[in-house]
Amino acid sequence: MRFVGSLVLVLCLLLVFGRGSARADAERNKQFATMADQMVQQIRRELETRSGESNADRLRVAIRPFNERDIPVSQSTADLFYDLLTANLLSHREWAFSLVERKDLEQVINEVAESGTSIADTNDNLIALLNKTSDVDALIHGDIRLDGGTNVRLIYKAISMTGNTIATSNPQYFDLKPTERQGGADLIDYRQAAVRAAKSLVDSAGSVKEIVIDGVTFEDKGLRTNFSQDVEERLSDEMRGLLTQSLTGRKLTIRRLSIGKTRSASPSLNPLEQLGDDGSYLLTGNWWVWPDTETVELRITLKNKAGQSVSWTGDVVTSTIRRNLDIQPTKDFYALTRTDGQGPITFRLTTDKGKTPVYRFGETMDMMIELDRDAWVYCFYLQNDGSMIQILPNEYFWQQFEEPRLVSGVRHTIPGPDTFPFTLKVGPPAGNELLKCFAAARDVTDELPDELRGKSFAPLPQGIEHTLSETFRRLEPRMTEASVVINVLD
Repeated sequence: MRFVGSLVLVLCLLLVFGRGSARADAERNKQFATMADQMVQQIRRELETRSGESNADRLRVAIRPFNERDIPVSQSTADLFYDLLTANLLSHREWAFSLVERKDLEQVINEVAESGTSIADTNDNLIALLNKTSDVDALIHGDIRLDGGTNVRLIYKAISMTGNTIATSNPQYFDLKPTERQGGADLIDYRQAAVRAAKSLVDSAGSVKEIVIDGVTFEDKGLRTNFSQDVEERLSDEMRGLLTQSLTGRKLTIRRLSIGKTRSASPSLNPLEQLGDDGSYLLTGNWWVWPDTETVELRITLKNKAGQSVSWTGDVVTSTIRRNLDIQPTKDFYALTRTDGQGPITFRLTTDKGKTPVYRFGETMDMMIELDRDAWVYCFYLQNDGSMIQILPNEYFWQQFEEPRLVSGVRHTIPGPDTFPFTLKVGPPAGNELLKCFAAARDVTDELPDELRGKSFAPLPQGIEHTLSETFRRLEPRMTEASVVINVLD
C-alpha cells in the first residue's frame, strides 16, 4: 500500500482550490481547517499515550470515502468535502502521519466485494476488514446529517483498529447550494414519481423478470413508515404494468425479501444472494425531506446479483403527498447506532426479512448472526413503548449453556433450538423498534451489572439503552456493535 507524500500535498491543494474553488469558498475551507486541527491534536495526544511509541510517522491513517447511498449531498459535494479535509490535514503544521491514498482504500473494499462479500457488509465492518487486509492504524470517518432547511451538519471521528474513538471534531454546519444536493432536475407530482421511476429503472435495467423488495427507508436510518409501503406498492404496480404482456403470458414476479433459516456456513446473509441469476433485481431506496423547498427527495435503486445497479432520483412536491402518509418518522435511533461496525470483529446482524424488515401483528421474527471469529454476544430489544428487554443471553439460554459464546463460520438463528425454544411474535403497538447487539472478544458476563446478565425477561431500567455501549466498551474495547431497526405495522 502506498502513502501520500509532499508532492501529492501540492497536487491535492491544487485540486481543491482549482477544480473545487467555484464551490468551496474561504469560509468553508476555514471550517475544514478547524476540524483538521482538532483531529490532529487529538490523534497526537493519543499517540503520546501509547507506550513505546516514538515516531509519529509510524501511525498510518485512512479517510473513509462517503457512501452516496447514505448521504443527503451529491457525490461531487461529498468528494469535495473529502478533498478539503485531506488538504487541510496534509497542510497542518503538526501533521506527521502517513495518509493512505483513497484509491488504495477503495481497492481493498472492491476486492473484498468481488470475493463474495457485499458492499454493505464491507462498509458496515470496514475496521474489521482493514485489520485483516491492510496496515492501517486509524480510520477517519465523516458523518453528514440534515439539520433543517438547506443546512447539513458534518462531524469527523478517528477510530482505532480496536474500535475505540481516538478523535472527534466539533460539528460544522454548511448551507448547501441547490447544485450540491442529490435531487432530480424537476419538481414532480407524487402520483407521477412512481410512473417516471418505474419507466426509468425498467428501461435502464433491460430484461427484468423478478423484483425482490428490500425496502424504501427514511434517509440512512432504516426507519420505515406507511409512506414506505405506499411507494413500494406504487412502484410495484407501475413496473408490473410495464413488464406484463398479455399476448405472451409473460408476468413480472414481485416478492418481499426473505432470508432462509438454514444453520450453515454456505447460505449468505447478503440480500443479493437471495436473487436469481437472470433478470432478478433487488429494489431498495430512501427519501430525504427538504423543508426549505417543500420537497421530498426520493431515490430508488435496482441491483442484480452481480452487483450491477441502476438508480432514479426525483424531487417530489410535498403537498402532493397524501396527508395520512408519514414522511417524517417519529423515532430516531441514531444516538444508539452511531458506533455500529466500529470494532475488530466482523459482525453481521439481520433478520429473516433483511436489515430493513417490516413485520405485521401476529408474525414471528427471527434474527440471524454471523461472525468471523468466536465471540460473546449480548442482544437487547427496545420496544415501541420505550421498554427494553434482553433476549441474548436469556433465562432459557442459561439452562443449556455456560457462556453466551457463538462460534464463527455458521449462521445463528435466534430464536432457535440452540438459544430458546419459543417464537418471537410481533404485537401492538405499531411503530419503530430496535434490535441492538454487542459482540465481545471475551466473556464479560460476570463483570456486567446484574440486570445485564440475561437472567430474566423483565424490562430493564428505563433509559438504560443510552449507557449500554459505554458499559460494554469499558469492559472490553475489542467490541463490535450492530443494530437492526424493526418496523412494526398494523
